[in-house]
Amino acid sequence: ADYMVVESLLLLVMTQADSFYQDLQKPSKKSGLFNVTLSMERNKICFTPEEPDVSGLLSAMLDAMVSCVNNVPRLLYMAAFKPHFDDKQRITGPHLADMIRTSSIYNLICAKIENVIST
Repeated sequence: ADYMVVESLLLLVMTQADSFYQDLQKPSKKSGLFNVTLSMERNKICFTPEEPDVSGLLSAMLDAMVSCVNNVPRLLYMAAFKPHFDDKQRITGPHLADMIRTSSIYNLICAKIENVIST
């Protein structure tokens, strides 16, 4: 059951990250996605927030998604399930955050999101 929960959480993060990417590709015409302030200075146009700021915020959001699902209590470590395991063996399950962060699909989605912001 613990492995099923881990797999479901992994798929949830992948699906939501991809959904966010799709929203970036085709934002709502009515409300858009971000508020950006343009200011004119001598010989240049300034954007606030700047690209690195937006990129950093999106990276932090994606990291927060991973941290959030990683903090979901695991069935494998709950007291109610302790009697079902041998006390002499240390039971460890898959590390969800590592699985997500090393996933080629997740890294591809993150790269696509970064690409949308930089172009």
